[in-house]
Amino acid sequence: MEHPPRNIVESSFECSQEREAENRICIFQNIFLWQGEVWFVTRNVSLELPRVAIDFRVITEHAFLQPKVTSPEGMAAAMQSAKDIVDWSSHKDEVHVWSGAVKNYGHFLGEDMPSLYNTLCKDLGRCAPGNTSGLHLVLRRQRMFSWPGYVDAAMACLAESRLVNMLAPSMQETMFVVRRLHMGVGTDCRAAIFCRAYNKHPIAAQRYRAYRSGMAQCLGIDPSFTAPTAPKMKVLVVDRLYSSGRHFLNIQEVVRGLEERYGSIADVELHYMENRTLLEQAHLWNSASVAIHMHGASLGNWAFLPHKAVGVHVTLDRIGNAFAHHFEQDLKEVTNISAVLVDVKFHPNVVLRIRQFEKSMEWREELTP
Repeated sequence: MEHPPRNIVESSFECSQEREAENRICIFQNIFLWQGEVWFVTRNVSLELPRVAIDFRVITEHAFLQPKVTSPEGMAAAMQSAKDIVDWSSHKDEVHVWSGAVKNYGHFLGEDMPSLYNTLCKDLGRCAPGNTSGLHLVLRRQRMFSWPGYVDAAMACLAESRLVNMLAPSMQETMFVVRRLHMGVGTDCRAAIFCRAYNKHPIAAQRYRAYRSGMAQCLGIDPSFTAPTAPKMKVLVVDRLYSSGRHFLNIQEVVRGLEERYGSIADVELHYMENRTLLEQAHLWNSASVAIHMHGASLGNWAFLPHKAVGVHVTLDRIGNAFAHHFEQDLKEVTNISAVLVDVKFHPNVVLRIRQFEKSMEWREELTP
């Protein structure tokens, strides 16, 4: 019997008992990442490996990944052709392959990050803040070969190395030698539509709380801070540029109206999040008693709101409000925030009347010192 070529150790794997690919978790040992694929080395080249979801949005085949099989000789030849070899094979190294909406702030911060942390904590034991040593996160997503700075800032709170996309053209001649590789979303995730549609469970409150505490420590905010009420509350009005299609056409009127009605008990501040870093946004939102914003990216900052804060979510349809509703429910046992859901009928930019959210009982109660 022929022996495997030197330094090529045959792979092995173990998967959870879930039959559905979207809930399955698999851990692979002695694996290779090469030319956008995960390679499993074995003499049994007819072996069919399990298919695993690497994204909770299981609406396309891109959400799934099935490792490819090659022989020791085949992998040895591939190693000879690689220009660069990254060695993640030490006893402390482990890799998690996933897919996320890295170019959408709201979905990434609001859904992908807590879901990713949940997987790392529940399945890899990476629960403690700052437990990043030896952990490498690898993205596998088409056409997302660069991303905004908030992605690297958030990833630095979870992993040791900078995020790489294994499908990026710049990675096609780089081989990653991996001691231990983890794939799969599991049975829990944080998302309003996709997780509920596939009968996944919400993230347990204690893990969501641990995620928020870890991010707070990483970004330098106080996870125990309670929304200020004295000497005044802080009302944060978040607008977006007109070109975004989610701009308050009467934004100055809104700010003046709030100042006239509530100026004696609240300081009203108008802010735009464009060009603000993740750190700056986290600190700003963590200081608010009430945050008023259009549906979209700002939902990603709800986890940074202090305890007992109010999020006033303005949207054009019920689907947008569904996202805000589930954020409120998931954070209820974490920060006990309240959501005021406002449905407007203008498109694409909107005119907001204060009476549309002022009539809410939650709003009046929270604005009472």
